[in-house]
Amino acid sequence: MALSNAERQTRWRNRLKEAAAAAADPDQVSENAALRARVATLEAALATAQAGHAAAQAAPVDGDALARAQARITELEAALARKTKNFNAWLATIKARKGLVFSKDEFAKILACLHPDSRAGLSDKRLAEAFDLFNSRKLVLYRDAKL
Repeated sequence: MALSNAERQTRWRNRLKEAAAAAADPDQVSENAALRARVATLEAALATAQAGHAAAQAAPVDGDALARAQARITELEAALARKTKNFNAWLATIKARKGLVFSKDEFAKILACLHPDSRAGLSDKRLAEAFDLFNSRKLVLYRDAKL
């Protein structure tokens, strides 16, 4: 009569368990017991420390420290409001802009003024137009531009 696969697996597992039990080192068993005792001690110390931490958090707060913390919170909220206002203004500027920063013609006009070969032949009018174009995009191009 042939054994089923489940029966073979059970026999194999039993053999492995028997071999492991026979090969168990007595020193290792005592070391495991000592480590388990150490873990139990550390868990008890952790529970005590957590209870002490919870009690410290429940203690009343110094009035001066609370006033300083509330003043700092108010200061930070004001700074956040300023930053939000600046960001919203910058965002509105970006949304109002249609498409890219420069159109192809505007980019070519500025590039012509910057190219070393064509700078000598440019008129003051064309240079002023390129400067005005570039300066009008200051909020988009310059990270620290004032709004």
